[in-house]
Amino acid sequence: MRLREANENLEKWDHVIHHVTLWLVAIAFATEIGGSQLPQAGKAAEWVRHALHFLHYTALGVVIVNICLFLLFRRNIGGYIASILQRRSISPHPYLVNLELRPFNYEALSISSQDFRYVADTTSFMAQALFQMNAQCFEGTAFEMTPEEIVERNSSLMRKNGKIFMLVQNPLRETQEDEFIGFSCVLPLNSVGADIYLNGLIKDRDIRASMLCREGEPCDVILVFAIALKHDYRRVRGLASQYYPFLLRCTEHHIRTIATVHPGAPSVTVWVQAEHPKLTQHLEERGFVRTEGRKSADKFELYHRSLEIVRPKQTRKRKKVDTDRAIV
Repeated sequence: MRLREANENLEKWDHVIHHVTLWLVAIAFATEIGGSQLPQAGKAAEWVRHALHFLHYTALGVVIVNICLFLLFRRNIGGYIASILQRRSISPHPYLVNLELRPFNYEALSISSQDFRYVADTTSFMAQALFQMNAQCFEGTAFEMTPEEIVERNSSLMRKNGKIFMLVQNPLRETQEDEFIGFSCVLPLNSVGADIYLNGLIKDRDIRASMLCREGEPCDVILVFAIALKHDYRRVRGLASQYYPFLLRCTEHHIRTIATVHPGAPSVTVWVQAEHPKLTQHLEERGFVRTEGRKSADKFELYHRSLEIVRPKQTRKRKKVDTDRAIV
């Protein structure tokens, strides 16, 4: 929570500087009155004036430094510089044609049922591990939230649909102590949720359970909400290159699972936002296409892909006929 702590510290400094300035003004005013009313205190008053003159410049310098720090922490300077360099750099693979939505059946390698765990119980140890991992993975990013906010949001989503959160187990768990390496979150959006999110009207931190479909309800829009590798593995380049493809394989399984538990047409559209270039590369390898002129509320590019899969048909309830009122 570095960004949030920095903002809180800046606010504290603002209050301190405000009170110090008020005290300086009060002392200066009292000195002027004392110097005019008590001639014998003229030398002392003159000395106080010089001291206050120096403190005024000191306070002004602190205010300027405070403003600079506020502007520095408010903007993502690294991301801003990276975006400028990316625009000026020559792309090694320029896009000549804007691809349209088309069926794309990406077949990921199979995984075992022991490689993942769905998290449905908000009080289980797996849920606590998920909440902690969620906070650590997105710390210092545009998706940063406090632990309390994460627990509140994720718990409400879990209660609406028990398959949207999936913990990915360590493929080397037989030889390593760490059980989980990351998690994925795939949301089946209802018509209202899809309209709000895809038009950039709501940020990820504000997603609500009312935007989701329950298990068994019709759904034609799936949102890959999060793909997160544990922070410890992201620091080690060798481990990240090994574990991240496995995490993506499990996410593909997660997408298909969500699609199959909701009835609807054989074709379902999968959406995801790309917050960094490395993820963009993985998405394009898996058939995702950048959507021209459409961004999320967090100002990241939205990618989409059509998934063809066998899904349960939507059943319509027939109304019972009142035989007593039927005209014979």
